[in-house]
Amino acid sequence: MRGTMDSTQDGMSMGYTFEVADPETCRHTYDFPARMGGRSEVITTAQASYARGDVTYLMTLLKSASAAATVGDRWIRLNRHPAAKTCQTGELLDTFALKKPRRGNDSYVDGQKTGTLVEKKADDLGERNVTYHVAPGDDPHLVKIVSEAESDRMTRTTTLSDFNKRVQIQTPPADRVVQEQDLQPG
Repeated sequence: MRGTMDSTQDGMSMGYTFEVADPETCRHTYDFPARMGGRSEVITTAQASYARGDVTYLMTLLKSASAAATVGDRWIRLNRHPAAKTCQTGELLDTFALKKPRRGNDSYVDGQKTGTLVEKKADDLGERNVTYHVAPGDDPHLVKIVSEAESDRMTRTTTLSDFNKRVQIQTPPADRVVQEQDLQPG
C-alpha cells in the first residue's frame, strides 16, 4: 500500500508519504517546514530503522552541527527501532478510526466512484469534519480521507493506493550508512 498526506495547518503546508511492503517493512517521507523538523526519509525493516534528511532534520535528530555535517547525505542506522508499530497499516490509519459516521453522498476519487462516510471529530484544533471515501465492490477499502477543521486552522487530505500490490523497499547500501551511536558525543 502507498499513501500521501497533504496538510495545511495555521497557514503552513506539510507533506507525508508512506509505502508499506509488509507489517515490518515500510518507508516514510516527511516534508515539514523547518520549524517543525524539515525534510526526512525513514526506512524501517524487521532488523533496523534508517533515516536521512536535510540539515534541519539532522540537527533536530542529532542535536549537533558537527554530527549533522559528518552524516551529510548518508543514512543513519537509528539506535531505536519502532518497527512494531511504524509499518502496520492499522497504526498508520488509526487517527482516522471511525466512531459515529453517517452515510454521505457518493463521490469520485481519480475517476473511481466511491461511497462516503462523514463524521465530526474533536481534537486540539477544535471540531473537524472528516470524509472517508471508500471504494466499493468485493474488496472495499479506503482510497481518500479529507479532514477539515471548522476553524479553518487545518485541512488534511490522505490518498491511499496500490492495495494488494507488492511494494519493494530496499535498505540503504552499507557504505552509505553511519551508526547513530557513532555520532553521539563521548
